[in-house]
Amino acid sequence: MKTAYSENCVKINIRNGESGLSPREKVMRFAIVNARSVNNKTAILVDHILEEKIDICVVTETWLKDVDSVSIVALSPPGYYFKHFSRKSDRKGGGTGVLYNEIVKIKFVDGEEKRSFEFSEWNCKIVNHTVKLIAVYRPPYSLAHAVTSNMFFEEFTSFLENVVMCPEILLITGDFNFHMD
Repeated sequence: MKTAYSENCVKINIRNGESGLSPREKVMRFAIVNARSVNNKTAILVDHILEEKIDICVVTETWLKDVDSVSIVALSPPGYYFKHFSRKSDRKGGGTGVLYNEIVKIKFVDGEEKRSFEFSEWNCKIVNHTVKLIAVYRPPYSLAHAVTSNMFFEEFTSFLENVVMCPEILLITGDFNFHMD
């Protein structure tokens, strides 16, 4: 099964000049995880990142607050960093984060909880490329979050109008909670 449409992919050689690396180690490796709280999953998440040599992992539904320093430190093994954007409202859950290899330089740009989704925006400097990474989490429809798909499409379209013309390579990823049967 084909997992990527190669015409949409940008090849970034991240380890120029290093000899003895396999082709797999020369390619930037991305991942996305919906954690439904990283507080009780830090070890398994970090083990997976290290085992698979992931360079950038977007995490949705971190459920982290700024006071969760133990989990934040646990998500930063040697050679990696973890940054996050917490949900600012009183609603439970949410939050997005980025766990990344030290070869990547990441800077927080913006983040917001809109009515139908939340996002965090990061500029990732990778060798001589800048990637604008946008992590999105859209909660599913529920009695507690009675926001329709149509409302999301309107709000997200408006959001996209402000970011799609950026000069950087644009990567939008996350959990949109659309189930395709």
